Amino acid sequence: METLQGRNPINKIVVFFGFYWRTLNVLVIVLAMIIPLLHLNHPADPIKLSPPEITIVWDLFIFLGPLIRLWASGYLQKNQEVCSKGPYRVVRHPFYLGTLLCYLGFFMLLDGLFYGGGLFLTTLVLVYYPRILYEEEYLLKKFGGTYGFLKHDVPRICPFSRLTSLSYPDIRGWSLRQAWQNRGFSLLMGAAAGVLALSLWVRFMSN
Repeated sequence: METLQGRNPINKIVVFFGFYWRTLNVLVIVLAMIIPLLHLNHPADPIKLSPPEITIVWDLFIFLGPLIRLWASGYLQKNQEVCSKGPYRVVRHPFYLGTLLCYLGFFMLLDGLFYGGGLFLTTLVLVYYPRILYEEEYLLKKFGGTYGFLKHDVPRICPFSRLTSLSYPDIRGWSLRQAWQNRGFSLLMGAAAGVLALSLWVRFMSN
């Protein structure tokens, strides 16, 4: 079976995006902040792009995502073992799931349904999906059948894609020290700073 390192042009594109995903990630965030400034109808208040009752939903996504990452980071032993505890019992990539949920909330809040939804799908397809494929090939090479069994039994990123094999997450064994080493708090602090900055921006522009 051909790997991502094969000659297939699509595989080469996936490898490129998977390798440079951090750079692409930064570009997406910058684009998300620029889009509200281009809205001629609402140049000062990006919150108006989402109705108040919907804004609450996006706020929940913004903080739910980082909490999932924090939860996962307390179990992960990078490059040492295949993690199958906590949220890893439900999805293979809870880190990326948490990040995507946070991005979904911010994109929808900042850019509205049309632009925010489009930007989220672009991020999913061009940044995180290639990265996930790239990372899974690395894990298969490093851990072999151990990761192969996990790949067979646990959904990639959508917990509801395999209802028959959905497992309940185990909350035992979570380590605060491990979470700190894995920078599990970074997205949570970033989300809080982003919401605070956005609130100050809206208040300043409304005066």
